[in-house]
Amino acid sequence: MISLGDATDTYLSYVGDTVKQALEAEGCTVQILSAQNDIPTQLTQIQNTAASGTGFLYVFPAGDAQAYKDALTEVTAAGVKTLVSNNFPGDDAATAFVGADEFVMGVMMAPMVKAWLDEAYPDAAPGSVKALVLEASVIPNMVKRSAGIKIIAEKFLRQVDLSTGTYIKTDGEPVNYVDADGNTQPVDEPTGGLVLDADGNAILNPYYDARIDLHQISNRNIFAPIDAQNAIDTFVTEDNRANSDLKVVLSYGDTAAATSEKLLELSQSGVISTAPEGLATFGSDLTSANAELIPTSVDNSTVFRGVITSGDLLQTVVDTAVKMVNGETVDAVSWEKLGYTTVGADGSLVNSTYADDLPATDEFFPSN
Repeated sequence: MISLGDATDTYLSYVGDTVKQALEAEGCTVQILSAQNDIPTQLTQIQNTAASGTGFLYVFPAGDAQAYKDALTEVTAAGVKTLVSNNFPGDDAATAFVGADEFVMGVMMAPMVKAWLDEAYPDAAPGSVKALVLEASVIPNMVKRSAGIKIIAEKFLRQVDLSTGTYIKTDGEPVNYVDADGNTQPVDEPTGGLVLDADGNAILNPYYDARIDLHQISNRNIFAPIDAQNAIDTFVTEDNRANSDLKVVLSYGDTAAATSEKLLELSQSGVISTAPEGLATFGSDLTSANAELIPTSVDNSTVFRGVITSGDLLQTVVDTAVKMVNGETVDAVSWEKLGYTTVGADGSLVNSTYADDLPATDEFFPSN
């Protein structure tokens, strides 16, 4: 059985269908259930598997996977082979887990944006490129990815308030940092919340881009394409069209295709003052449809310039599921490498891998 957090979500549906096809090829009868983004519903689905005679269960959680630990532990102990992806339920809760660091996944948005800015706006002044972040905050993992997306606007590495998804900037004792020339300088912004190195210095953010003027729209349903499009409409038309100079949209989930359509529509109608070649949207879920759409941005027929990738996460999920139903041994925990996909000048997809140049994610979320 496959239990998806929400089978109407494009990405989750794609994952579910891909796993289903792979298992059916192994001779399995597979049922897909949707929790409709409701944790109690999904917990009931999980708890019913042992009694129904289900031999294998794959769960893509609707919420914080820690809430699933007891139910997963119970059905696993009852003999059901359990596989969970994306949201870690805790050690020994399931037979196997496959996932990626959600915070670092969000961070991967920054190098794509920086590379595009170097081409489209190489001489842009600090704060002159208006960008909009469309967040999601239903569960902690969504908050973490959204926080990673917003790191591009932070000069220094900072801790994140998981309850709000904002970088912590409170008053604190004076702190220094070492600049690019090796000189020690005082931090010129609030020091509370800074991530410090072994010497007690603040750490310059390698993903910071001073050209970006970042604005945020936080909405618990912003991962739905129509909500993303409506959010952009509101942003560029409110306050007497003060934000009609919007140039970049950073989207949680798989809404980038929809935001690309909206940006083109607004540009062509004159609501946005920038031509298509000066617009960009970036996404954070790679689907086959996204992979086909990104190359079309070469001639600006779309403005979908790139997407975050989580290694071969889906393939690892498929491979793990197939091994499990065939009785093979699998790794209890698998973390995928992260990166991003953009388009080259010839229209081909270009894949890049995360450089692993940040402190451990726990340092950004010290109490979580």
